[in-house]
Amino acid sequence: MDEVRHNPKGNEITMIKKAVDLDPANGAYLDSLGWAYFRLGKYDLAEESLTKASQHIGSDPTVQDHLGDLYQKTGRLKLAATHWERALNEWNKTVNAELDPNDVAKVQKKLESAKVKLAKKDSGNK
Repeated sequence: MDEVRHNPKGNEITMIKKAVDLDPANGAYLDSLGWAYFRLGKYDLAEESLTKASQHIGSDPTVQDHLGDLYQKTGRLKLAATHWERALNEWNKTVNAELDPNDVAKVQKKLESAKVKLAKKDSGNK
């Protein structure tokens, strides 16, 4: 119990790793592990897990959003925009009852911001 109180995210990763060990092809588990690593700032481990998650459930908009956030955080804005665009495309295929408009709006905002930054960067290189 002491470990949980002092390092709750470490415990979270331990639990998710156990789930991944039991079902290594489960994209949702891989996404959760990648997102936990991302929140700890362990971006290499996050990328590894999120990429694997995308290979298993590439049509999941949350996985694409998480990859976008990771790529933005690691300075790969063009790649981030690509994944946020994929997330929005996948959400557009989703049944409305399963859709959270707030999630879609957040990703749309991130994508628009990335496009503005990329456009400024491109115009500065001319």
